[in-house]
Amino acid sequence: VGRCDPHTSELAPALGVMTAFAEDRAPREVCFFVHGISGAGSDWETWLDVLAERRPAWRLVPLQSLAAAARFLGEPLEACAKLAAVEIVATLRAEGIDRPGAPRVKAHFVGHSMGGIIIRGALLEVERALGDSFPVLGHYLSLSTPHLGVRAGRRAPRSWWRNLGWITKPLTPQLTQLTVQDGERCRRLPYLAELARRDGPHWELLQRFESRTCATLSRGDPLIPVASGAVAPAMRWRRSQECDGLGWEFDLWDAAVPVSEGSSTVSSHTTTDDDSATAGSEAGPGAELWPLRWRASADGACWFPAATATDLCRLPWQRIVVSFSRRAKSAHVFLLGKSREQFPEEHRLS
Repeated sequence: VGRCDPHTSELAPALGVMTAFAEDRAPREVCFFVHGISGAGSDWETWLDVLAERRPAWRLVPLQSLAAAARFLGEPLEACAKLAAVEIVATLRAEGIDRPGAPRVKAHFVGHSMGGIIIRGALLEVERALGDSFPVLGHYLSLSTPHLGVRAGRRAPRSWWRNLGWITKPLTPQLTQLTVQDGERCRRLPYLAELARRDGPHWELLQRFESRTCATLSRGDPLIPVASGAVAPAMRWRRSQECDGLGWEFDLWDAAVPVSEGSSTVSSHTTTDDDSATAGSEAGPGAELWPLRWRASADGACWFPAATATDLCRLPWQRIVVSFSRRAKSAHVFLLGKSREQFPEEHRLS
């Protein structure tokens, strides 16, 4: 058989068809962006600008339907998750994900603050809606997301105000869910603990991602303890002198981390804390795990259910902890790059 130039020979048309077919069968990639409390789809302008250049083949979709529900003292987290799932499913169906013979779709998710929790809650609703057409899960990235909650520990008196979330419970359970103070009166498992249960469907879906990354600030964020944002309650981070000169730096951990100091498992005491269950109350889902066992992070700034940390740390995470040394207008949005809530220099460093 003699050699031939595929570009000039009679094989060229066939090769062109085969190449087009292969490209058509390649998985299409969609990246969803989910904002947090009092956010909007426009919060992601910086990320969209960067990723449009770096990932031109991706479809970038900031969710638009959450703004009203995710307002401060808005809807419960599970309601926000269901609303997000509706928009995600509609987008995936518009991509033809459930069309017979359609190429696979790979979905990536980026969430800021509460948005990272909403994603984890929404995935189960998406799976129920799409069934066998559920997409391949690519990368999950959370930015300053309180995976262990925002409840302040005893060594963080300046953040104790966050523990007053229970006061808003008659209006909405939203803040009590973020402070892990929900479910105690009726002996239900708190929402964040339910999402993290290793034997639950939410954990299994989080495990399906090809990779998981959690990024957070080492200090300065008034809302998110570093232990919660990095899913690393036993780790400690200190800002270096280089950070003071450059304005920011980050530590990258791409390996398993211990849940508690000196141990790979949680060893914690049982407590009912300040909003404990009352005798004779009706048991709800997760009551078999009651009473909850609580633990403080190594820096004493975060107070969380021990099992929640244990189960989340069973998953491999890439952890990025950012130190920021400049004056911040709103440190909580530093990783989001939300320019309208930042000083010019602060946004440039973002």
